Amino acid sequence: MFTDTYLQAFDSVVRQFGITAYLCGGTVRDLLINRTPRDVDVVLSARVFEAAAAFAAKLDVPHFILDEERQVARIVCGGGNWDFTGYRNGTIEGDLQKRDFTINAMAIPWQTFFPNRNVTSVLDPFDGLKDLKKKLIVPVTEESLRDDPLRMLRAFRIQAELKFEIDPSVLREIDRSYSLIANVAVERVADELDRVFLQADSASMWKALGKTPLLEALFPEMAPMKNCEQGGYHHLDVWSHSILALEKLESFLPQLSNFFPKHSVALQEYLNATPGTLERMRILKWAALLHDIGKPP
Repeated sequence: MFTDTYLQAFDSVVRQFGITAYLCGGTVRDLLINRTPRDVDVVLSARVFEAAAAFAAKLDVPHFILDEERQVARIVCGGGNWDFTGYRNGTIEGDLQKRDFTINAMAIPWQTFFPNRNVTSVLDPFDGLKDLKKKLIVPVTEESLRDDPLRMLRAFRIQAELKFEIDPSVLREIDRSYSLIANVAVERVADELDRVFLQADSASMWKALGKTPLLEALFPEMAPMKNCEQGGYHHLDVWSHSILALEKLESFLPQLSNFFPKHSVALQEYLNATPGTLERMRILKWAALLHDIGKPP
């Protein structure tokens, strides 16, 4: 997905159409911390949809338009996506200003990156490098979270994924604006939560989210789980018990070979399978989190 084959195909498209291109967003962030990007975000100066179609054709993979007005196209590749967009606000600097967090508001000119994967020429108008070194999730502007309320949830997903800290300004804005999450399409929320459950430690995200009003705004059914005592053999309320169940599951999954030496391969293959549209690993984690949701009166 970020192999030489994909990079060479993209470079040929850039040359074919004579356009200026930048690597942006989480792609740059991941490269700077030596992670292989799962998804690739590129910004083009022109001919976004033509370039996306040509790139997909070279690789024989599907592509589609996500947002015609904002010029966003997605190419579906093995294990991730390439997203092609045009400039927001007319320039690359204006585009970066409209992004979510400073660590995602950096760009690398394609001509300096390829073919040697050089990451030294970074456009960084909002001090993302500084926050990246601090491992801090900071909004680009005061309006960033209100401009797209899904970013409130994304902050927690990035925290779980990278083990970064969320800046207090994000939490203050969530306290003020959590109700805006209701304006976000459920498909986008579901996609963000799917990415949460891809993490080895998704429980930490739910624990952090549960300390904010955003949890109840997203899942009002979960709110009664807090402070709902169980009695008997339980020493935690329903919410804390459910988080612990998810933690235990996630600590158990990497050790399948220790517990089931004869069946670990078959179990892993079963959990990794995706029959229809259901990812079994994701469903298993949802089950652990919600197994007692019916207990509160």
